[in-house]
Amino acid sequence: ISAIESLATGNSREAFPATQWPRYQPLVIVAIALAAGIALDRLGLPAMAGFDLLALWLVAAGCLAAWWWAWRGGHPAFSAWLLLAAIAGTGGAWHELRWSHFSGDDISRYARFEAAPTCVTAIVLTAPETLPAPRPTPLRAIPGGERCRLAVQVRGIRDGTQWLAADGRCQLVVDGDLVAVAPGDEIQIFAKLRRPNPPMNPGEFDFAALARADRRLASLVTRSPDCVTIVEPSSAWGPRRALEAVRASGKQLLRNYVGRERAPLAAAILLGAREDLPNEELLPFFLTGTIHVIVVSGLNVGILAAGLYLMVWLGWLPRRVALVVIIAVVVAYTLVAGAQPPVLRAAVLVVLICVAAWTGRRAIGFNSLAAGVLIVLAINPSELFKTGTQLSFLCVAV
Repeated sequence: ISAIESLATGNSREAFPATQWPRYQPLVIVAIALAAGIALDRLGLPAMAGFDLLALWLVAAGCLAAWWWAWRGGHPAFSAWLLLAAIAGTGGAWHELRWSHFSGDDISRYARFEAAPTCVTAIVLTAPETLPAPRPTPLRAIPGGERCRLAVQVRGIRDGTQWLAADGRCQLVVDGDLVAVAPGDEIQIFAKLRRPNPPMNPGEFDFAALARADRRLASLVTRSPDCVTIVEPSSAWGPRRALEAVRASGKQLLRNYVGRERAPLAAAILLGAREDLPNEELLPFFLTGTIHVIVVSGLNVGILAAGLYLMVWLGWLPRRVALVVIIAVVVAYTLVAGAQPPVLRAAVLVVLICVAAWTGRRAIGFNSLAAGVLIVLAINPSELFKTGTQLSFLCVAV
């Protein structure tokens, strides 16, 4: 950290008193180095050309060893550059692992761009999201029905009478409603398997790249809920099932107190559950540029934390007890809301501010924001290239 500080300021920290140190924000430079390594690997620039996963890890390890040697030899500025190179190499290797390396049994080996019937077994990762039926319009000749969508982890695929090992995440879309399916269940699916199509026209959105960023190289579509059967139900005490139970109870409370007509909009604002809103109601938010209103963002987390902090101001709880309560509630809300990057970023800031208040230190804005960047990229390095994530961090930085 001291080496990175010296590189950032061009001065030795001993030249400043602790209370006057103006640029003690080393995580900002660490986040920039990590993002640079990820970007170089994705864009395939000459600096990273020909580097595979093992080579990137070796570069990172070599730079880290050279940093230790330079630091022990009394070369702080040079060792800081080596340390940043090691961080960049780690970022590139982590992105290469997530973006390019999939299991040899990945389900995409059996998928083509043309949908083909298949039978697979999978573990349910997320609760089914109900997609309302589109409203009839003169432009829709064939009326559509209600559908549901969920993420699954494939475990096997049937080849004739034999079962073959398979792996990989898939998105399952079912025409109808899967009432009995819950996260953690093992299910058998009769569906059509296909790869997502790449862009066919210039400027078209790349849904295939979006799915690949979430490590999904194939999707499953079935016409009836009867094509999905539960092989083995999950434990009632599983963490995913518990989170879904809390989320479902929250939706029910909104229906009771807000009303069924307004409950879908309230669920989108408070829980990030937009699946109950028809496309016709979502479209005006997109056209007017106000889609952020119905997205759980850092503002929601900030309002929640500020409301909880009133307990300290009103004297209802001791200060440190209230800080622990704020951290616990914010972390729980982040998990229930899906832990999307904007929510995760805000949760990291709230936790760091509470920890700083506990220890009597001052939470530095950009350093705490950089900590959020590091955590988001550690979970999924492809978030660096998503516009929503970029704008979320840019907004807070400004």
